[in-house]
Amino acid sequence: MAFTTSDICKIIIAIFIPPLGVFLERGCNADFLINILLTILGYIPGIIHGKLPCRFIYGPLTPFL
Repeated sequence: MAFTTSDICKIIIAIFIPPLGVFLERGCNADFLINILLTILGYIPGIIHGKLPCRFIYGPLTPFL
């Protein structure tokens, strides 16, 4: 499945503002609240959790780098 412009925008948003990226991908549910908590506790865990919903849509989880 190819990436669209909106997918790339969601990934960029998930890097800079992780809770907003999760909200755009999943809506206001437990994932959103968990991401807010992780972002408050540490920015890096929020980024990792924010990118996960975007990556699960496109198949198996691959290394980030």
